Amino acid sequence: MSEMADTQKQDDVLKFHANKWSPLMIALGLGVILALVSDVLPGTGGMWTITIVFVTLGFWKQFSAYITLDADCFEIKLAPAAGWHTVLYTEVTQVEKNGNVLNIYYAKHNTATNTKQLRIKLRLGELDETEQARFIDAFRARLPAMTGSQI
Repeated sequence: MSEMADTQKQDDVLKFHANKWSPLMIALGLGVILALVSDVLPGTGGMWTITIVFVTLGFWKQFSAYITLDADCFEIKLAPAAGWHTVLYTEVTQVEKNGNVLNIYYAKHNTATNTKQLRIKLRLGELDETEQARFIDAFRARLPAMTGSQI
């Protein structure tokens, strides 16, 4: 019975990757590395650094989760060096979509009621179009009914 519960729990978790531009970043980085190695481009230290950063970021975006929707909370990692933002769906007070940015306002349960709301600016342009629609539908379905949401 425990295996069945674990399988059900894993099915409830959705992961979204910010991989819209990662193939292009990897291809450009590898192309410049090949040009540097074959002496087509002059090999400066800065050029090597930029290409290594491009390839590394491309692979990171391709294989690391950008957004994880769990049964009771969601996690967002906005940048490689930034930490994870973990927010319970019940803490979300308002959601606004402005163009390609989703503003998620929330207030932690363990804080005073008069404290300022926190905001996460989620760039939807990092997801490809099909993943954007899938994310918005799944996110909307997991949020409790609230007023002021525009997604």
